[in-house]
Amino acid sequence: MTQQEEIESWARLYKRTYGDRARDEALRTSKERQLSGDKDGADKWRTISQRL
Repeated sequence: MTQQEEIESWARLYKRTYGDRARDEALRTSKERQLSGDKDGADKWRTISQRL
């Protein structure tokens, strides 16, 4: 699975799970990753939030 496919997959999952709140939840996950020092994870989740 490419990084692009992974991002699309997570975006679809969050959309199904959270509906209208999906973007907020992805941004929250990004912030949590950033606070824990996982810059790559934070960047990935920010990208996912842009797909929602």
